[in-house]
Amino acid sequence: AALLISHCLNRILEFLFVIKRNLQLKIKFTLCALALLILNTDAFADSAALDFESLGSGANYYQGEYSLGWKFTVNRDIDVTSLGFYDDLKNGLTQNHEIGIYDLSCQLVATGTVTPSDTLSGFFRFRDIAPVTLRQGTQYYIAAVTGTEKYAIDVTTLNTDPAIEFNGFSIFGFTQTTTSLQCPNGSQSPNFHGDFGPTFRFVDSGAGNPGDENKRKTAISLFCNR
Repeated sequence: AALLISHCLNRILEFLFVIKRNLQLKIKFTLCALALLILNTDAFADSAALDFESLGSGANYYQGEYSLGWKFTVNRDIDVTSLGFYDDLKNGLTQNHEIGIYDLSCQLVATGTVTPSDTLSGFFRFRDIAPVTLRQGTQYYIAAVTGTEKYAIDVTTLNTDPAIEFNGFSIFGFTQTTTSLQCPNGSQSPNFHGDFGPTFRFVDSGAGNPGDENKRKTAISLFCNR
């Protein structure tokens, strides 16, 4: 009788272990699926500071090489993740374009160079940079060296992300051409629709670099496949 009881207890323990293991696996797979679902949403996606699907009554324009762009105010803390330059026909740029974001004292806070092979999104080609934080309530300039490429002027169909307040056109010296990146504080017009030129993409501050998303997915996959 004692042997039978011992055998029954062992079978019960084995059964309970199997139930526990199955529950652990179900919980693990549920958590893994949830984590991957979150990563595949827009939670970690970056946003365009501004964009447009057409120029409206604006035009593609060239009148010499300038360092120009626009002035803006940040409505909440953001991390700039990439810088972009306008590709008028979406068929490739012909040269590199240096881009910079400046504070109002003309201190350079972010910079990068867009190349002809960089990724096209809308009318802009983007180059990733190490994230740079821009602070809520602070005004900045963004400028690009136009080179011999065309840029868009007087765009009337501008869409601006709620994190950004567009404050108008800005340029380094209203008639002063340059082949190098300069702070565009020479002339501003809040009533002008802007020169594009440059733009940027961002995430909310603290969300991390979207470029790290693949690392997160790899780490989760390794855990889930153990």
